[in-house]
Amino acid sequence: MPIYIYETIPVPGKEATHHEIEQSETEEALTLHPDSGLAIRRVIVDGAPLTRQESCCGDDKDDSCCGGSSGCC
Repeated sequence: MPIYIYETIPVPGKEATHHEIEQSETEEALTLHPDSGLAIRRVIVDGAPLTRQESCCGDDKDDSCCGGSSGCC
């Protein structure tokens, strides 16, 4: 399943925080964080959801399969 990036909708005095949430492609975008209940919005990343590639996310953090300097998926 794809991993979508969400951010909290900032309120005065607080910065937005980002969260990775796994969802089916057929699910509607969330408006509330499932755990905290805070208002959130989906962030578009290169026009497509991210897919975690577990095979490259070992202890050595080899990011060659994750687009180079972008870091592990």
